[in-house]
Amino acid sequence: MVIAGALNVLGVRRVVLTGSLSDLPPPVMEHLSRAVRKGSMWARYGQVDVEAAPRHRTAGLVAVGIDRLVLPMSRNL
Repeated sequence: MVIAGALNVLGVRRVVLTGSLSDLPPPVMEHLSRAVRKGSMWARYGQVDVEAAPRHRTAGLVAVGIDRLVLPMSRNL
């Protein structure tokens, strides 16, 4: 319900589940996808895509490193 509520507020039609959620068994992911679509008002007007993506911890760490080390410097200019 929280994911569907966020879709309704943000107005997006695509959800990518990652982290621990992507490790759930396929039947659980299908149930979660149906629940998100059922709770999303956007599903009434079109298609809502819910998919799982593998966890890329290294990519997340690189993104945080760039944000902490590179971007703060450019904000001070």
